[in-house]
Amino acid sequence: MRAISRYSARMTPGSLIILMSSYLKGDLMEGPEISEFEKDFAMYQELPYAVTTSYGRMAFYYILKALELPEGSEIIFPALTFWVIPAMAKAAGLKPVFIDIKPDTYNMDPGKIEGAISDKTRAIVPTHVYGHPCEMDEIMEIANRHDLIVIEDCAHAMGSTYKRRKVGTFGKAAFSSFQSLKSINCFGGGVAMTSDPEIDRKVREMSYNEPFPSKSALFKKIFMSYLETKLLGPKAFFFSGYPILYAYSLSGDYNRATIKTWEKIRPLSPVPKGYSKRFTNIQAKFGIRGLEMLEHYNDLCRTNAREYDNALKDIPAIMLPRIIPDSVTNYYQYCIRVSDAYTLSQRAIRRRLDLCNLHIDVCPNLELFSENYSSCPYAESMKDTLQLPAYSDLKERDLRWIIREVRKLSEDLPPIDKEKYSSEK
Repeated sequence: MRAISRYSARMTPGSLIILMSSYLKGDLMEGPEISEFEKDFAMYQELPYAVTTSYGRMAFYYILKALELPEGSEIIFPALTFWVIPAMAKAAGLKPVFIDIKPDTYNMDPGKIEGAISDKTRAIVPTHVYGHPCEMDEIMEIANRHDLIVIEDCAHAMGSTYKRRKVGTFGKAAFSSFQSLKSINCFGGGVAMTSDPEIDRKVREMSYNEPFPSKSALFKKIFMSYLETKLLGPKAFFFSGYPILYAYSLSGDYNRATIKTWEKIRPLSPVPKGYSKRFTNIQAKFGIRGLEMLEHYNDLCRTNAREYDNALKDIPAIMLPRIIPDSVTNYYQYCIRVSDAYTLSQRAIRRRLDLCNLHIDVCPNLELFSENYSSCPYAESMKDTLQLPAYSDLKERDLRWIIREVRKLSEDLPPIDKEKYSSEK
């Protein structure tokens, strides 16, 4: 028996061999691969500088500290983003300001930026959600006109391009994550990237001055990520996560079970001690191999997404994501709008198909940001979206089965109002 998870951890071939070799050589913590990976990553991004960090969130935090913004400065974020990123801005003494998204691209609406600018605004943080590039020309034009710094959040978007440029190369700096579910899996870690030598110097100094994690902490992180990879496979998932989700579906929304596994939303000031660690040499080895495989994996995700596009475009109850012109997405996640997302997800889990709604946070609605509340109806409407499995190791037979199930389970749902969710009016 098989069940299909919405997620899959990207395990680079040879990871266990790399780990054992590094353990025997004694270069788990320090070694030349850290510098090699940073240079390779910067070259891939076509930028002069890249600095590894313990987390993507710490890369962002170090960038903010390197910019030396006055305390209380405001930073504009999309309402739809991982709560940790604006929380790190608060930890740096800054104030998040949230603006709504476009309903069909899921990204920051550039038309909302100027209405959020005040005399305290210092930066804009576009998040390339689900791997879809933001409209960087418009964002940069506004930022330049108002003398604002742009810091790109590329955690979902490694390999995505806008007008033939990699995302992460438009602003003054950018950051990404190497967590196990991301496009490059280093079993944790992050990276700050920039073309500014002063930002690079300051971020490198802060990151490199942190202590290495203990061997036990490092091995625990790797083991848990490896276990996650195995448990998300179709056969193992049928016996691991699926029964729990199915049981929850019998008494209501099964996503409640998923929420229990998410990182607890909480203040991050002061910065938790566990965050302040160095990126290790073994993680860099994983990163070098992952970077070599990145385009191959991204192409597999794009192929899966094209199959969904072709198979689901004529279903009245479903609205596909809109990819802006002159952009290429890595399809880190493939999310659709559905006229009745709750019903479709409940039906799907009974058929051993795990779909998900609201995959990241609507930050203005969180208690953590209650003093930063702003009405963002399109971000709030993301509860009507579902994530379809499109990851690189999805088998073709599973993809075909998912398509058949989604078509069958949605055929009697009411049509979605596509005009309501179109930004091209």
